[in-house]
Amino acid sequence: MSQPEFDSLLEKYLAGKCSQAEEAAVLEWYQTFIQDSDISMSASEKEGLERKVWSNIRSNIRLDRKIFAINSIWKKIGVAASLLLISGLGAYLINREIHNASPTIAFDDVAIPANYTSTSNDSKETKTIQLIDGSSVSLQPGSKIYYPRQSFNGNSRDVFLAGNAFFEVAANPDQHFMVYTSEGMIAEVLGTSFYVLQDTERKKVEVEVISGKVSVYEHHGRSRHRERDTASSVILSPNQKVTYKPEHNRFVTTLVEKPQPVKIHADQETFSFEEAKLSTVLETLEDVYGIQIEVNNPGFANCHFTGDISKQDLYEKLDVICKSVQAAYEIKGTMIYINGNGCK
Repeated sequence: MSQPEFDSLLEKYLAGKCSQAEEAAVLEWYQTFIQDSDISMSASEKEGLERKVWSNIRSNIRLDRKIFAINSIWKKIGVAASLLLISGLGAYLINREIHNASPTIAFDDVAIPANYTSTSNDSKETKTIQLIDGSSVSLQPGSKIYYPRQSFNGNSRDVFLAGNAFFEVAANPDQHFMVYTSEGMIAEVLGTSFYVLQDTERKKVEVEVISGKVSVYEHHGRSRHRERDTASSVILSPNQKVTYKPEHNRFVTTLVEKPQPVKIHADQETFSFEEAKLSTVLETLEDVYGIQIEVNNPGFANCHFTGDISKQDLYEKLDVICKSVQAAYEIKGTMIYINGNGCK
């Protein structure tokens, strides 16, 4: 069957005007190519495939009459897939590497390489995955990650995450480590440790940095290696996090819920003070936690603090300090502000 003949047959099928023999021919191709192949697709992948192939159909074939309902939605997808393949638009399906390969799906229009494998965590415990470059991934329950079987090729080390995970990335200045999320956000690092947390119900992604620096930005277009828009990117330091909501294309930065010491040998740092200047106390906290702290009143220069706050976490420390000088603290972005009248 020639290309024009198949296009004509497809158009008739979509319009509900195929004969039984013609309909059988179309569905037989679908049965052979999709259902009897080694392709494995989840319900979400099928839904994503449906949207993509129908988008391509609408932009590549013009029907002059109404498309009638087809009994089975998967008959639509089978026909759509055949159109994509025969008209030269079938790269999406072909790249799934039908023979003994993990599925290649699209994360925000980015195809996962055919040589990637995947690991899902269907248990109730965190699953640790060692990557070929020496990095490790703590995959949380209900999550899935795609990564290369043998080696990372190209200028970057790309992985694809659906769900939540903690990454400890092996340093490699020649290959940045890039985490693509299903919400269209990328976290890019050299060597560091950080969390990627996706909330599908609230449609948001959070990145929390434990050590090192992480660049977070939106992904645009189909190329995995397209330059990022620096105007819509955020660079995070330890104890900082960013929340990304794709529906608003917006990044919101703040501090993590429980900041941890980032200074080397922080456990040897003393938080026992005797009539210490407030500025000295706050500088110690800044140094240990890597968080900038500002006061809103010059009068705080006259304040002193006495106490042992070694066992409290950062926010508890601040509560004790602020209570002693009749002040209050607030978090704005990635900074902490001490507000009050100061001391005389």
